[in-house]
Amino acid sequence: MNLIPLVLYAAALVAYAWHFAQRNSVVGRSATTLLVAAALSHTFVIGMQTMEVGHVPVAGATSAISTFVWLLALSYLYVEMTTDERAMGVFIVPILGSIVAACAAHPALVPQPTSYVSAGRSIQNASTQQTDSGFGTFQEYSVPDCPRRSGNCWPSSRRGTRGPSGPPRRPCGARR
Repeated sequence: MNLIPLVLYAAALVAYAWHFAQRNSVVGRSATTLLVAAALSHTFVIGMQTMEVGHVPVAGATSAISTFVWLLALSYLYVEMTTDERAMGVFIVPILGSIVAACAAHPALVPQPTSYVSAGRSIQNASTQQTDSGFGTFQEYSVPDCPRRSGNCWPSSRRGTRGPSGPPRRPCGARR
């Protein structure tokens, strides 16, 4: 799946090098077309990974680098199309190609969804409350302070520490 953008980036690199050596406008336009095709195929790869995971895949290092390469390609294409100068392509596209090759060598681009944990308890234990504001309805999540009973207490590992405001709080399970 990641090989199609890699092949297109490599073909664009060859075309940009040929254009840099001979300054032929037809070769320059074909190099730009190949880079647009590479960026478009890269867009589809990122879109397919997004549909698989459920969010833009930027959680892992290789997927973040892949997204960076895609944004760099789009930025260079914008600069090239607004200035009509293709000479920089021979310097930018090798960077794109080498980084895409490094990402293609590591197939773990799609991170697995993780569960969110807050204060040692999962968000599934949190109570929800709907709030209606002037902008719409929002759901608020609140996690209980003490796992044993509701109250103003800290876990025993934080004994003697001060709360966010005010006097020291008692450990969980301690009597008042």
